[in-house]
Amino acid sequence: MQGAIAALRALHITAGVLALAVCALPLASRKGGRLHRRSGAVYAWAMFSAAVTALGVVPLRLLSTRSAAVRSRSVFLGYVAVLSFTSCFYGYRVLGQKGRREPHRALVDRAVPSALLVASGGIALYGVVTHFPLGYLFAPLGVLVATGQLRAMASVPTARNWWLIEHLRAMLVATIGTLTAFLVQNTLRVLPHAGVWPWLVPTLLGVPAMILWRRRYERVAPTP
Repeated sequence: MQGAIAALRALHITAGVLALAVCALPLASRKGGRLHRRSGAVYAWAMFSAAVTALGVVPLRLLSTRSAAVRSRSVFLGYVAVLSFTSCFYGYRVLGQKGRREPHRALVDRAVPSALLVASGGIALYGVVTHFPLGYLFAPLGVLVATGQLRAMASVPTARNWWLIEHLRAMLVATIGTLTAFLVQNTLRVLPHAGVWPWLVPTLLGVPAMILWRRRYERVAPTP
């Protein structure tokens, strides 16, 4: 089991480092330009790989440890992986809906955020039962992300560049997840008594930035 954990962990770290290395490029480059599209594709596939391998590691770590702290951290990082995957998946898929003028009913696109809703309820319950506050503190973020995606798919777009706003918001949430996982895995090794700050800083900084970015593009969004 330790060999499987080590292999998955190596793949996860490689994908995570790649995602972290390129995440600033699509955010800073001209939207729709070659650099944005190519770096964004690299980031998306790195994020998918990091999330899938993280979800593979979690059950193995839960079976191989009796430490309550390790188990809680593993469960939470698994939840962050689901949140990041859901955001990145939606951000990628919404690019194919640019011309949509009716509700989007594709089953796979609705299933992914629905799974995040279930995971959010699960992590909240886990947090309450095990007295792990990050579980129920982060669950509302997942609920907001999932319900926002489901609501957007169920509605008729009212702005010509609605898909760009949705794409940027989703990718910013995925970036928050990337930075959270990176800080937690590295800061707590050096500063084991750092408390909850490595978990909270990316969200505390990223959510206001996401709101400002969304408002910026909503101001310039022409109606159809």
